[in-house]
Amino acid sequence: MDAKSWGILGGVVLVIALLSPLVLGSSKQVQNLYNDGEELYRHRKYLEAVDKYNKAIKASQKLGARTEMIDNDFTALANYKVALCYVKLGQTKDDITYYTKAITIVKKTLFETDVHRHKENLTFLWAQILYQTKRFEEAEAKFTSFVKFYPNSRSVEEALIRIGTINSDLKNPEKALTAFQRVIDEFPTSQYRNEAEYYIPKVLVAENQTEDFPNKTEVETMYITAMEKLNQNQDLAAYQLFSGILTQYPESNFVSFAYEGIGDIYNRSGNYVIARKNYEESMHSSTDKIRQQELLRKYQETYLVPEPPDHFKSKSNHNSSLFVKANLLRRQEKYSDAAPLYEKLSNSDIPKDDIVYSLYWGGYCYQQASEYSKSEELLKRLVREFSNSPEVMKTYYQLALTYSKWAKTDGRNLSIFRLVIETVDQAIEKYSLIEKNNDLRLLSQMRALKAEAVDNIPIPNDRNEPVPSPDEMKMKHYDQALVYLDENLFDQAITEFEKCLNIDPYFINAYCNLGVIYINKKNYNKAIDELNEAIYIDIHFKEAHFNIGLAYLRLGRYEDAKIAANAALQIDPNYEAAQVLRDSIAD
Repeated sequence: MDAKSWGILGGVVLVIALLSPLVLGSSKQVQNLYNDGEELYRHRKYLEAVDKYNKAIKASQKLGARTEMIDNDFTALANYKVALCYVKLGQTKDDITYYTKAITIVKKTLFETDVHRHKENLTFLWAQILYQTKRFEEAEAKFTSFVKFYPNSRSVEEALIRIGTINSDLKNPEKALTAFQRVIDEFPTSQYRNEAEYYIPKVLVAENQTEDFPNKTEVETMYITAMEKLNQNQDLAAYQLFSGILTQYPESNFVSFAYEGIGDIYNRSGNYVIARKNYEESMHSSTDKIRQQELLRKYQETYLVPEPPDHFKSKSNHNSSLFVKANLLRRQEKYSDAAPLYEKLSNSDIPKDDIVYSLYWGGYCYQQASEYSKSEELLKRLVREFSNSPEVMKTYYQLALTYSKWAKTDGRNLSIFRLVIETVDQAIEKYSLIEKNNDLRLLSQMRALKAEAVDNIPIPNDRNEPVPSPDEMKMKHYDQALVYLDENLFDQAITEFEKCLNIDPYFINAYCNLGVIYINKKNYNKAIDELNEAIYIDIHFKEAHFNIGLAYLRLGRYEDAKIAANAALQIDPNYEAAQVLRDSIAD
């Protein structure tokens, strides 16, 4: 090679050497930029951190930058951190525009990532943004969705607290109490437990507020409500109210009465040691000599435990004692001891709601104790005798779960697996008659139990023909549903699509077609529920986003319709139907 050729070659090599840092990426450069962003975030320099995270994203997209060692989806991770910075800026500067930027990034990133951990973090951050910007109804829906689809997340406790506080403010006491009680029951060591215990008395007071005492102070109202609950043998609610007085109003004149009330609850439940401690606290916090004498009498009687005179005996006192014992044993996970007490209560002379309560928890405790036939007996009785109770859907789930556990324990008993299927079918039929049921999580879990049971049962075949697989059965029902849909036989199509979901609860096409049917039937809210199920399973399902847009359009919720159309176009910019829908809505 002559000197001229060598010179040209050397020049080319030099140019490549100079340009390669500009063209080729470096994993180390990405890591350094990301680490710089983390350091700035820790020092609350959020705008500077955003700049570093964005530079890291840009560097990660260069040829040769391998970011798998940092994260399976580095772009999603860095975008999450950018959104988090904007949320912090929104908080510190009280500027809504930062929240708007954050939520835009969250939505975009959710559509683009398939990493479960990132979807979880982004969904929770979305809910937090809605909450912080006072879009409470949307926040409640998003937190509820989060709890449903990420039940093992470390953020579930906080989500439940937010669901409780929002529903408390929105005057939905039942939902609020359920959320707060879940924190206490399911997360006994939670940092949010004290917050839940703080709110429960306030919700109970608000729920029972009447015009009889409009000028009472909050602590006085709390005490009156507690006594009403105590007289109605609702010991748990009474205990929570008395405890609320002690923690929230420790200097109040009602403290002595609260200790006495707690003492009475433990006394009639047979826990005399704790009853005495509370009576003693009540005496020490009272200056009324007459009350002190009465409290001393109660204190002393906990040692004597005399048989009360006949005219003081009552079934309600006896039953209240059993309730407290049963509930305490259940919370201590002594299910074998708690279950017979609940069963005894269910056969006693108590109000209907208390019988329902006893049957449900009795069935649950027998299930936990692996006494499946006893669990079946109590749960089936609840379904049979109290079919209109709000607890029926939960009972169906517990019954199906009992059969599922029983079948596996009993050598994969096929006849019991069939009971799983029958129970879930009954539940689905029951659910279809209910216009509004917010606990779709239970229905989804029941469908999963049925799908598992179907997998364990061979289809009988007398002619030795190949046994259809669950997937073949699903497609058979799906094809039949489409025939009905083409003929506008909507109810028959719904039945077939539901059969598909019984076999495969994650069959997104069935959910989408159910949404189409309910739009045709003008049941737009139901359509949105079904279509959201499809999106929760596959957020990139553009047809589901488009159909939700149609449903919102029919409801007159034009901004939501436009958002849904834009979501479909983010997935497929050439999706003509979504373009037409978006363009048809005036700004």
